[in-house]
Amino acid sequence: MYQTIIFDCDGTLSRSDAAYFHTFCDALTKYGFTAPSPEEYQEKYSGKVIRDIINLYGAEAGAPLPPEVEAYYWTLETPYLDQHTSPVEGAREAVERLQANFATCVASNASVKLVQYLLNAAKLDDKFPLDRIFSSEQVKLPKPAPDVFLHALEQMKASAQKTLIIEDSASGVRAGVAAGIQVIGFAGTSHDVSSKIIALKKAGATASFATWPEIVTYIESLN
Repeated sequence: MYQTIIFDCDGTLSRSDAAYFHTFCDALTKYGFTAPSPEEYQEKYSGKVIRDIINLYGAEAGAPLPPEVEAYYWTLETPYLDQHTSPVEGAREAVERLQANFATCVASNASVKLVQYLLNAAKLDDKFPLDRIFSSEQVKLPKPAPDVFLHALEQMKASAQKTLIIEDSASGVRAGVAAGIQVIGFAGTSHDVSSKIIALKKAGATASFATWPEIVTYIESLN
């Protein structure tokens, strides 16, 4: 029934949520703003590009953030990524098993260069060549818009009805749903797995799981 699987990258295959969280918080506090808690960050900002995160924070604060916040953020991101990025447990084994029966690719809000970095950190760079990596920088709008997923479908010559997406953020789930693709939620990198499973389903995931073996078993049951 299904032929293609689109993987999100960060929070799904690689784990660098701590890097993004600490980078954003440090950029905020340097300029006198209150940093969110880990739970608040995950609920409101996870899966979004930094410019959208900054705009959302400013809207909630009642005034735009100064451009220095984003500029300082970029000076911190790379060293924080080097310090905090790691593979997601079970991801490589799941990718290898699924690639035996499905065409696969990665579709992310991150730049192609950053996705390559994250895949390398996750020891998955050999599984996704450059022509199987798709980024929001290649389309008009990032997730939660469906653009990057629609671009991936086009490049993979895949049908939305025969494709599955695996996502860890509500923003990514909504993007997949908007693209007309069934989305499976992955909650294994969350601070609160039970709440994340519920949040992903609320966003539109047809199913949501805490571990990669559960996802593989579920996908194999669909075919």
